[in-house]
Amino acid sequence: MGTGASRDSDEPGEQKIPQGFRSNDSSVTRTGTSIRDGKQQSVKKRTQVGLTRLGFSPSELNIHEGEEVSFHWNGVRGSGHNVKQVVSDDGKLMAVNGGFFSGEPSSSGYFQVQFNLEGTYSFISEGYSDQQANLLTVTVRSKSLQKVEIRESGFSKPQLSVREGTSVRWHWAISCTLVEVKLCTKHFSWIRTDIGSTIPSQTGWYKHDFKEPGLYYFLAETEGEEQSHLCVVEVQETQRHHSIDVTDKRFSPSLLTVQEGDRVWWNWDRFKCQKKHKIIEVEMPTGHNVTNSFPVTLRGGFTSGAPSRSGTLSHVFNKPGIFYYCDNNYDDVREYVGVIVVKPKPKEHHIEVTDEGFYPDLCVASVGDRIRWNWDPSHLDTSLSITQVESCVTSSKNNQMDECNNRFKYLSDDHGLQITKLGVATTNLTSMGVYHYRVSDAPMSVGCCSVIVNAAVKDHTIKITKTGYEPHLLSIHPGDRVWWIWNGVHTPHNIIQVSQQGEPITSGFCSGLPVESPGAFYTCFEREGVVYYHSAGLPNLYGAIMTVPQPKVHQVIASKNALTPDPVSVRSGDCVAWVWPLLRKHKLVSVSSTQEVFELQKYTQDSVSPRRCCALLFTNPGVFHYYSKAFSNKGEKFMYEHSSKAVLSSVVVSMPKDQTIVRVNSRGFHPQTINVKKVQAH
Repeated sequence: MGTGASRDSDEPGEQKIPQGFRSNDSSVTRTGTSIRDGKQQSVKKRTQVGLTRLGFSPSELNIHEGEEVSFHWNGVRGSGHNVKQVVSDDGKLMAVNGGFFSGEPSSSGYFQVQFNLEGTYSFISEGYSDQQANLLTVTVRSKSLQKVEIRESGFSKPQLSVREGTSVRWHWAISCTLVEVKLCTKHFSWIRTDIGSTIPSQTGWYKHDFKEPGLYYFLAETEGEEQSHLCVVEVQETQRHHSIDVTDKRFSPSLLTVQEGDRVWWNWDRFKCQKKHKIIEVEMPTGHNVTNSFPVTLRGGFTSGAPSRSGTLSHVFNKPGIFYYCDNNYDDVREYVGVIVVKPKPKEHHIEVTDEGFYPDLCVASVGDRIRWNWDPSHLDTSLSITQVESCVTSSKNNQMDECNNRFKYLSDDHGLQITKLGVATTNLTSMGVYHYRVSDAPMSVGCCSVIVNAAVKDHTIKITKTGYEPHLLSIHPGDRVWWIWNGVHTPHNIIQVSQQGEPITSGFCSGLPVESPGAFYTCFEREGVVYYHSAGLPNLYGAIMTVPQPKVHQVIASKNALTPDPVSVRSGDCVAWVWPLLRKHKLVSVSSTQEVFELQKYTQDSVSPRRCCALLFTNPGVFHYYSKAFSNKGEKFMYEHSSKAVLSSVVVSMPKDQTIVRVNSRGFHPQTINVKKVQAH
């Protein structure tokens, strides 16, 4: 219940709008910026193409990566129009499987495509009888470099909105220092980093490649000026495109790692290939009973269609996993196999900020996710800041310490107002726990936004080389995934779970028979403990994976005078968050009996700013009981007269399992002596 609004968009890269949409015929328009008015728009050129009775207008385009092309047609007689991506093979136009396609022909329509990969794209409409003569060619060049000049008066572009993978180059001809800073949500202040041009210089430049979405802040400090200048770069999340080159001998690259939602293109042409090619998705047999490692065609998997000397295949990978493909035109496909490793992608949670508070006012996220705060700045003349007012963080070594560490510098009024006018802010969630955010200077009656941050499923990679496993000893947490990858090695490999004596465990994981490079295998570890594995390609070497517990955030749901679960069992170092369906302002009070609740009714219980949950950290073992007026939906008068019906929440805290690691090398055991507790069985 109460999770944040993590918005999932339609398939990235293309957008369809219902029939009947009308558009003007201007060839080029420009959109606004995403950081203006807090609306998620983008700074990019959008080229419009009309489908007329004479063909595409224009029939040739030259654009850059990240730009969009919108197709529109209206009132078409006959069968209508559509937009379909094609590739030419010896003069014959063939549809690109998985490519850009607007659907079946219609009398009116609108279709939008974003091009995120350099190359040449061809399109037809099935409404034209002579498709060869009515062909649209789109040539996409690499991203253009964004340039910003630093002057004595400030940045030539104080705000920038770019897409992932864009580079920005600042240059100056004055004595200047350019440094990246981070915004501290606790103090609404700057935290200086070591990124940028930290040494003053009369002339210079600094280039930054933005590979991850978010907000980035840069300060330019000029000599003789007390006031520094601020440049804000918003990097928008976009669908990443990857290219695989198909030749007569191999795929390049043969192993590709992407994120879920990414699009992959396979390309081959008759100038590089003497043979015909057909790309198909296959699956590799796994398990202990496999007798043949020959790939099997995956029913319903992606395929490029009939063999051809020139061709293109495109596919969007929406789920994490390992995907194999091969060229079905070869007799021995084991010699010609490619691997795509798809890893999960962090989520972005959108929260609207208004005069009445936050929507939603409770967000459940994971470590590594990002909060995007949006508000309307049009009526604001003073600074608006979203500050972290309270937190309850689990006792975990993985949790990052206070990022500012009191090394901060408060924002100037100009910088605060500049950030406010953006209408957007972001917060990266780096540690497990419960966090409460408020709008600074807002009345105490305005509610907080509570964010519950759970542990994220982490992905760990073990590379297999000709000399061993890197790393050969790995420590993970329950729920984590481990990926084994081998590429560029000459020995076939597989992954088999074995006992301490090196014997295969039939109920354990097994990737199947050894396969040539490239290869990959992954599995998820749910249970605590130590497991061992080895590969037939490295018969005398073994690897180990330790799955150790980590603190958690437990939720107790309060609804209709009841608590679920009750009691709640936790471990030392865990947090417990009590969640209610509406904003409440009552704290938690530790009690030992309901009689104490009767005494509490005589007094006004401590209150906090309205919020959807309260949290506590437990470090000592024992049984604890808590009371809060927020647990009940009854009025205070009823609870005063019927204190025996008060609801208490019980928390049972146990100590985590003690674990001691002893490392062994050629010089012996480290440590040489350990002390353990005697455990009595019942």
